[in-house]
Amino acid sequence: MAQVLNRFRQQLREVVMREGKSDELTQNLVEFEKRIECIRNGCAAVKKLSNTILGSGSTPEKYQRKIPQFSAGQAMVESADNMEEGLFKDVLKMVGSTQTDVGAQLANYEMELSENVITALTDMIEEDMKKVDKSRKKLSSARLDMDAALNRVENMEKTLEKAQRELNFGKLEALKAEADEASRKFYTCQDAYATDMLTVLSRERDYVEKLAHLVKIQLAYHKQAVTSLDSLLPHLEKRMNETQERPVFGCPLEEHLKVCKQDIAVVLSTCTTALRDKWMDTEGLFRLAAGAAKIKYLKSSFDAGQKDVSDHDPHTIAGCIKMYLRELPEPLLKFELYSEWLKAAGIGDSNERLQAIWKVKQKLPKQNLDNLKYLIMFCKELVQHSEATKMGASNIAIVIGPNLLWQKENEDDPGSVFSGLMVDTAMQTRLVETMIECCDWLFQDSQDENPPTPTTPPS
Repeated sequence: MAQVLNRFRQQLREVVMREGKSDELTQNLVEFEKRIECIRNGCAAVKKLSNTILGSGSTPEKYQRKIPQFSAGQAMVESADNMEEGLFKDVLKMVGSTQTDVGAQLANYEMELSENVITALTDMIEEDMKKVDKSRKKLSSARLDMDAALNRVENMEKTLEKAQRELNFGKLEALKAEADEASRKFYTCQDAYATDMLTVLSRERDYVEKLAHLVKIQLAYHKQAVTSLDSLLPHLEKRMNETQERPVFGCPLEEHLKVCKQDIAVVLSTCTTALRDKWMDTEGLFRLAAGAAKIKYLKSSFDAGQKDVSDHDPHTIAGCIKMYLRELPEPLLKFELYSEWLKAAGIGDSNERLQAIWKVKQKLPKQNLDNLKYLIMFCKELVQHSEATKMGASNIAIVIGPNLLWQKENEDDPGSVFSGLMVDTAMQTRLVETMIECCDWLFQDSQDENPPTPTTPPS
């Protein structure tokens, strides 16, 4: 208890007499401490990587099961195994298998990160700091002892000077000897403290190597993951391209025909065949609207690969044809030919109009021309039933024309597409009506730029 009390008094005296006391740290020691603190803080920052670790477990097998990618991949594969054959089953299984591989790679990376980077750095800095902190405490204690001894010497000298007598010089010498020993011990502790810090600083490369190892294992993991994903993509794309199971509506015509390996769009061929079989005498066909919900249902059926339209009424089937044409990304008669079509349709002379329409028609891509011919030929068949359907060439052109040709919207002036709409609609109708009435001549196989005009062109 007395020792503790004396120490407390020494510390108080040190505060009072601080200005007259020795410096505990030299400039070099201060610089060493700053560098040591940087290493300590850096290791603490690296330790925060532990927050990114997802797995846990004493063995690789147990560890992997805690990785979300691994467990999700296994679940995908198991789910695919319980499905019927199809595109989704195949793709899900491939993706699940790859996710399992990536998850296993991530588990290996995390285990290496935890053991040989985070734990290794933590152990290194803790062991080094124990020695440094211990030396620092010894240095602080030695400084207190030295300053206390110097205090006692100074006080004794003042007492003797005040009394003006030569008494207790032996005691004074003893106190000075004690102070000398305390000073020697203090400087020895300073040297020891410096040595311990320099030892840590000499291992700076060991710390840096752990950081370099971190980068290496991260790079290896990401390379493995990229390799797995890169190798998967070609197989996915091949499997996806092998199937016809993809949306039909809104798909570019050329792409759709390539996928379904047909010359005529599926919606056009399926729906016109169904109408031709038993609905050609339906009154108002293409004019009377079907319920929007029914048309959307049939549209969704086509997009899902279901081509059976037998359960649908003729107006729904006809409405589906119009919707398909309208939802093409580009009209069947092509955006870039819009002005040429209207100009040709606006020619008053029948023969000249036919010649002009022929010339524009020749500019259509083959797939567009084939599907236009198919549709117009069907419309010609429908006209032959006009007594029952009340749908002549003009009536059919009115409802079909706007779905074959429309103006591309001007991004700078969206409202411009509506200017002259009535005139454009009239020309669209006239164009399609002319095509229907002269389809045999217009779609003959001749490649001549100016084939002979029919002897009785439409008025």
